[in-house]
Amino acid sequence: MRRVSIFLVAAGAVIVAALIGVRVVATEPPSTELALGLFDAGGGDSSSASFGAASTTGELTGGDSTSASFGASAGFWSVVTCIDDGDGLDAAAEALLGTNSCAFDTDDDRQGDGVDACPTKPTLWLTPLGDEDCDGWRTDQESYVVTDPNDPCAATATPGDEDPPDAWPVDFNDDQRANMQDVIFAFVTSLYPIGLNQPASGPLVRVDLNGNGFINMQDVILGYVTKLAPAGLNTTCTP
Repeated sequence: MRRVSIFLVAAGAVIVAALIGVRVVATEPPSTELALGLFDAGGGDSSSASFGAASTTGELTGGDSTSASFGASAGFWSVVTCIDDGDGLDAAAEALLGTNSCAFDTDDDRQGDGVDACPTKPTLWLTPLGDEDCDGWRTDQESYVVTDPNDPCAATATPGDEDPPDAWPVDFNDDQRANMQDVIFAFVTSLYPIGLNQPASGPLVRVDLNGNGFINMQDVILGYVTKLAPAGLNTTCTP
């Protein structure tokens, strides 16, 4: 009678857990796990019957364990099951991407797996879907400004020592760093004497970072504030 009562309580817990496991869009929710345990501290034969994906009955003595991962103490047997990590990916998609089905953000870079182009590669910047080389810029954006969409960073840290140049859209002098030197080179030196607020044409398309056909402060803000947040200026890329 004692085993039956405990199992009914555990079954109720499964139902409640299922109800609260409905996916909710959140910025970065913790992974949700369900831990259930049924035990029988007395003597007798052990039960091998399994009741659903999240609960199992068994009889264990103190110190016994069900596997290398789950321990038992005084007859307690626990089984852990992930319900929903809230990243918008189903089990098949998580398996294909190699992401953790119990984690909203597998690589812990402040971006959920479902909207992260590189969910298993942590970066200092966000990698939007369509960013093939994980440098923070989509392939279509890099194609427009004529940087390499398959190369995230200059091969060396020597300014100008690249052939072909321009792997990272914000690294204008190819020294593996986004800083004020790039801002000055792109938006002061290369635009002299015409200055900002110019139509983007010919070689000046390279400076039109937001792709709207015009060169102004919006390009500066997008490249060196929005795209580099929260790392900020003086951010270094890795080949």
